[in-house]
Order: sequence, then C-alpha cells, then structure tokens
Amino acid sequence: MEFIRELGTLALWSRLRSFSDLLLPGVLQMYHEMGTDFEPRWFTVTQYLNQKGPSRLTDVSSSLGLSHPAVVQVINAMSEKGFVRRTQDSDDRRVSIVSLTTEGNELIKKLEPFWKDLRSAVDHLLAEHAPRFLDDMNRLEGGLKQYDLLTRIWRERVRRRLGEMRIIPFDDKYLEDFVDISRDWLQECIGISDHDEKVLANPRREVLDKGGMIYFAILDEELLGTFLLMPLGGGHCEMSKFAVKKPYRRLGIGSIMAGQAMDIAVGRGCRKILLFTHINLREALLFYAGIGFRQVKSHPLMKDPTGRDSHIMEYTLKLR
Repeated sequence: MEFIRELGTLALWSRLRSFSDLLLPGVLQMYHEMGTDFEPRWFTVTQYLNQKGPSRLTDVSSSLGLSHPAVVQVINAMSEKGFVRRTQDSDDRRVSIVSLTTEGNELIKKLEPFWKDLRSAVDHLLAEHAPRFLDDMNRLEGGLKQYDLLTRIWRERVRRRLGEMRIIPFDDKYLEDFVDISRDWLQECIGISDHDEKVLANPRREVLDKGGMIYFAILDEELLGTFLLMPLGGGHCEMSKFAVKKPYRRLGIGSIMAGQAMDIAVGRGCRKILLFTHINLREALLFYAGIGFRQVKSHPLMKDPTGRDSHIMEYTLKLR
C-alpha cells in the first residue's frame, strides 16, 4: 500500500478501489450476521425502487448513472432471490417495469436499522477525518462530466507539446473541423448570425477569393484552433473567427495563434489589426486586452455585418 501511495494521482483508481475494500468487509459481515442474502451492489437500486415505486428500467439506469446492462444484472440477481419483479409496460411492451415484491419490502424493513447505523458510522468517520470528502467528490464528478478523463489526458498531451503545434494556411481537408469549431464557439457565446452562416457555408468564396486568409493551428493532424485575416486597405486588416477547440482552451493556444497572426499581418504590410468582439465575451475581451489590443469607439473600415452590438478593438503592429 505504501508503494501505491508513493505513486500519487497516477494510482488514484487503485487507491479508490482499496478504500472501497476497507469499507466493504464490515458491510458484508453485518448483512451476514443479520441472516440476509442482500448484496451491497443492490443498495442504490433498492433505495430507488423503495422511494420511487415501480419504475421503468431506463429511468432507474439514468437516475443512478449506471449502464443499462449493469442495472439489468442487478435486477436479474434480485429477481432470483424474489426481491423484485420485472413486468412489461401496459402501454409499450418494449418497456420493462421493475418493482419491489412483498419479500423485497420486508427485507428493507429488516435492513433499515442497519442502514441507519451505517449512515451514522460513515458520517462520524468523515466528520473526524475528511469533513469535505463528499463535497470534493461532487466537485470531482462535476469536473469529469465537463471533461472526461480521456479528454483531460489529451489536454495534457497538447499542453506538453505546444511547441510542436504548426500554423498552416487553409487546407480543404480541415474544412469540416473548421466549420465545427467556429460554429461551436459562436453557438456557445453569441449565437450564429446570417453572415456567419454565409461565411461558414463557403469560406473559400467568402474569404479566400476576396483576398482573405484562413489559418489553422495543427498538432498531429488535429485542428486545434483557427483564425481569419481579411485585408481592409490602408494598411489595416481584420482578424475574425478566432477560436480554439473547446477541450483545448486555456492552454496557451490562443496566444500562439495571436502571435502568428501578428507576424503574418506584418509580413503582408499591415500596420493595424482590427477585430469585433462583444460585451458578453468577457474572457475574450480580457485576452485581447492582455496581448495589447485596445478598444475604440468606432472605425471607418469596420462595419459589423452580423447586426450584433459589437465592440471594436485595435492593435498597432510593430513593423520590421
């Protein structure tokens, strides 16, 4: 066990399994001493049926956060002991209804005093040694619902290899990913305007054929982020559709893309970069201000085609 502790977070799942193994024998021993055939893995299903009454199997599964096969396995085992029954819904015979039998209800009455003592024992254990344990568990579960562990592993892979990320010009093989990233960001933050739809439907015609440039941030052939540069004349260009794929935000990709955009603009003879943002995009406003953009009330070259109440920001480039 000491070695597992030394492994730290890398062996978290082993620690959790070992922690469960420390609790489980006491529970099993109590069930045995009470002369019952009850299994700990049945507990949450039993409690759900006790409180909710006859329920659809799919409702039991979704409410407990268990897979359908896992719930079916529990129901089948409890049915063999005579604690639950499984019937077909009278309105839809494809739907299974599960409910406690008389024997199941009698078993619950027998076990309720033990469960009361079990709750009290665990409450005292946590109060003495880890009073925030359940709150922390809730936060961890919420974090995994936001991004599962696989996504978090990919995030760390990208963070570790940011130096290998490439900024490349528009490539048709990334067109679908470009549209998905742009659409996801717009829908999440400010909504998609008719103008946005027009650009995303045919970026080659609406951007490239009009002298604009679309760039992609790529790592191992995966599109991580995008931005557009459109010449406006008079040494000015507009930066737009600046977005990073959601799982990879806040890793520094945006800063790298912005730096590349500035270098590209300088190389194209631009003196200033202009962009539209929105008052609701507080994080974006802070990001742009942090890399040197300043807000301006208006600009003769910037007419917002989206109809939004947009803000204009401007960056003065350092010419070579």
